[in-house]
Parts: sequence; C-alpha cells; structure tokens
Amino acid sequence: MEEQIRQTAKMEAIGQLAAAWPTTVNNLLTVILGYGQILQETVGATEKEYVTEILKSSDRAGVR
Repeated sequence: MEEQIRQTAKMEAIGQLAAAWPTTVNNLLTVILGYGQILQETVGATEKEYVTEILKSSDRAGVR
C-alpha cells in the first residue's frame, strides 16, 4: 500500500511538472518577442533581417 501511495505521489509530481513547463516556455518567449520587436526598430537593414528571423522562430515556438 505504501509503495502504491509513493508511486501515486511521483506520478502527481510529474503531472504538475508537465503542466507547468508550457507556461514557463511561453513566458520566456514573450520576453524574447518583446525585446526582439524593440530591437527590430533600432537596428540597421542587415541586422533587421536577423532580428526578423529570431522573431519568426520565437513566434513559431510558442506553446499555445
């Protein structure tokens, strides 16, 4: 019985972790996108292309 309780607790912890990571990733991507948009407005034409690719990739990586 104790082993079953331990196993249930482990599975619950794994479930909580699995549920929390998309929020964490989205929070990080939101920061990247925000700063990327600011950066895009302040750089030259060549750099703007690089920043645009970063923004596109960050947007595609978003967990929704």
